[in-house]
Amino acid sequence: MTASIRKLLLSLALTASLTACDRDAGPADDHSAAAETASSAQPVHETAQDSIAWLKGDVDAAFALAAAEDKPLFLYWGAAWCPPCNQIKATIFSRPEFIEKSRLFVPVYLDGDTERAQKLGDRFGVMGYPTMIVFNSAGEEITRIPGGLDIGLYADVLDLTLQNVRPVADVLDALMAGQDLSEDDFRLLAFYSWQQDNERAMADRDQLEVFRRMSEACPPGLAAASARLYVAYLTAAIAAAEETEIPLAFADKVTAVTRVATILEDDQLSRANVYMTLYEARPILAATTASGSLERDGLLRRWNKRLDAIDADPDYSIAHRLATSMTRMDLVRIDDAEAPIPESLQQNVAARVAWADAEAKTPYQRQAVINTAWYVLSDAGLDDEARTLLTAELEKSRQPYYFMLDLAELEQKAGNTDAALVWLKRAYDESQGPATRFQWGYGYVNGLIEMTPEDADTIAAVTEQVLSELDGQSDAIHGRTGRILNRLSQKLAAWNEDGRYDQQIAMIQNRVAGLCASLADDETSLVTCRAVLEEA
Repeated sequence: MTASIRKLLLSLALTASLTACDRDAGPADDHSAAAETASSAQPVHETAQDSIAWLKGDVDAAFALAAAEDKPLFLYWGAAWCPPCNQIKATIFSRPEFIEKSRLFVPVYLDGDTERAQKLGDRFGVMGYPTMIVFNSAGEEITRIPGGLDIGLYADVLDLTLQNVRPVADVLDALMAGQDLSEDDFRLLAFYSWQQDNERAMADRDQLEVFRRMSEACPPGLAAASARLYVAYLTAAIAAAEETEIPLAFADKVTAVTRVATILEDDQLSRANVYMTLYEARPILAATTASGSLERDGLLRRWNKRLDAIDADPDYSIAHRLATSMTRMDLVRIDDAEAPIPESLQQNVAARVAWADAEAKTPYQRQAVINTAWYVLSDAGLDDEARTLLTAELEKSRQPYYFMLDLAELEQKAGNTDAALVWLKRAYDESQGPATRFQWGYGYVNGLIEMTPEDADTIAAVTEQVLSELDGQSDAIHGRTGRILNRLSQKLAAWNEDGRYDQQIAMIQNRVAGLCASLADDETSLVTCRAVLEEA
């Protein structure tokens, strides 16, 4: 796929930066209705002793079941093609200890392509796949669990939610009001998925100030929680510094070097902060140390030593162990994003990808591992090897259309426009599920606009075809689909900025107008639909 589409997919999957929603009221806690509605929430299949009894059907019935049984509810929002979702299925949901723990909850699986899923996504304020939310038996949201945690840390967070802790939003209110927090309060804050908060707990607060207050207030004796809250503050401070172009203060740099070094030197702290270790090395080092300084050299040694430890540790997932290769390349490029990768590192990357390819056996593992592997190869300048890997995976993957987007990106990068568009079209044609088909269709339209903007009739025809994916879906224009529809309108408006394609835009607008007319009973969808008309 094109680089811009990959960024869209990653941002939708990992961040909550596209839109903000008002805090929803929790599901009704009418216990008298629970017995009447709970029976409509049914297991996905006959539950074996070694599997999670995910519920499908009426989500409100699942909340009623939770109320009737006085259990918390564990909501998992995912998609079949999503690599982080497959990573969780391969590393967490398959573990006996997690399966056993799940029996203390009402576990609900929401696939983004099922009926009403995107509307439910709006209701719960989910932004990307995967999202995991725990509600108490009264339907109040307690916490959002981040991906990429060690199995033991997942268990610890779930144990917290079983102890009648107050919701993260209430804990944050108390903190900002200057009230004392318990140790469990700090643990809940530390292991909350702030990237997927979607203005739930954070609301209109200043994010940097919130993270600063959490980090300063957390007792140092809570080592893992204190480290995670400090890293949350540090990454937010670095982001703010980049936005304002005002470097971190000297004292902040000194503190950062000391605290990051402590995390890297400690197995448990680095395990609790694996996301920092694997994905934040370059921004942290660039913001806190100078090239050639003792501080830079010291942190580099510690970082590489920790990467060695992760790569050699079978308790980490295959994808995480492979991701250490990407981090090593980031360390080479701290001060120059275009710096060439040494041949010795390229050879190491190729060897580690070959190892990961051979090691990943299950479909869940492979969806996560191959997604990491092709990116690592391409980042190392090994595009031919990445192309070979992806092409071979099409015969193995349950969702080959996902990797066709990556093949399209490689071909576009190489200047092979025709081949890139063939892959984008095939990915769209073979994609499955209403939300997925619309998203992949957007990718095809965007590719046409980027690579063949003068082919106006094809762009208009494909856009109309993609819009037809929404026909007959009363709840279609919600959640991700609504956000992608807005992006589509923005792309079309930019494409026709000079009015050159007014005729084709008029055809598309007529198609959107027909779609809007079918949504008269859904005010939210109608507002989005009309905004698209105005934008285009």
